[in-house]
Amino acid sequence: GSNYRVKIEAPGSIFDTSAANFRVDNTKPVTTATASFAPAPSGWYNIATGIPTITLTCADTGGSGCGTIRYAWDSDVYATYTVALTPSQGVHTLHFYSDDNATDALGVRNIEAPQDLVVKLDTVAPVPPPSLTLLDPINISNQTAVTIIGAGEANAALAYSIDDSVVGSPVAGTGTVSSVGAISISGINLSALIDGTITASVTLTDAAGNSGTAGTDTATKDTVAPSVVSVIMSDVALKIGDTSTITITLSEAASGFTAADVTVENGSIGALAGGPTVYTATFTPTANIEDATNVGTV
Repeated sequence: GSNYRVKIEAPGSIFDTSAANFRVDNTKPVTTATASFAPAPSGWYNIATGIPTITLTCADTGGSGCGTIRYAWDSDVYATYTVALTPSQGVHTLHFYSDDNATDALGVRNIEAPQDLVVKLDTVAPVPPPSLTLLDPINISNQTAVTIIGAGEANAALAYSIDDSVVGSPVAGTGTVSSVGAISISGINLSALIDGTITASVTLTDAAGNSGTAGTDTATKDTVAPSVVSVIMSDVALKIGDTSTITITLSEAASGFTAADVTVENGSIGALAGGPTVYTATFTPTANIEDATNVGTV
């Protein structure tokens, strides 16, 4: 970068070029890539940050001055830089370098070694919402081992929340969608939630930090077993040839309730009719029996 005077001597004569200035530049320029703003803490540019632009600037302090800045995305062919660059979705590597205005006898300039900048951009939230299936029904035997299965964006982080009709104290947790997009959460304890409609909500967040719309599903929780409200016979004073109608009332519908679940003394009952909470059956006493305290048990 300094100025020099050159004196050329030949036999018998001296050529003085002291009036001419010569500059020597052996320094390569330096190119800097600057994003218009910083990425998210995850290292990605996402929906919250927006899409950046990348500006390339060259410096050749004390040298002959910057020549041309060149750049290439990934494996593309190098192009001349003229305006700020905008990355596309995904993970990409920006290669760049500059030369200066100093040339040797062959016209070769000082060229810096190419530099790289990795840019990660994802401004698309996980879509569609995850599909879910909440274990249903939830009862006294499975309420501490509830499951959620479903499908969503592969490798996304998930957060679930499960609540009852008294919203405010949900059961919550986190997990990860598998590499093939499967959601599988097990061993969830819902014993603290009241009986009734249970709602599960799952939200997915991708590696860039984008959160999508929650997927939901509902189930019914019932941890109280049906009870017998009453057993009434239409006639309690029977003689040979008589029958009586037994009416059985339950606190709630019972699955698989049949006459086999009813035990009677000194007689038999026919098939149950009705339901789901009130059933009737015909009681036929056994002949030649006298008993003032016959008992029926459900």
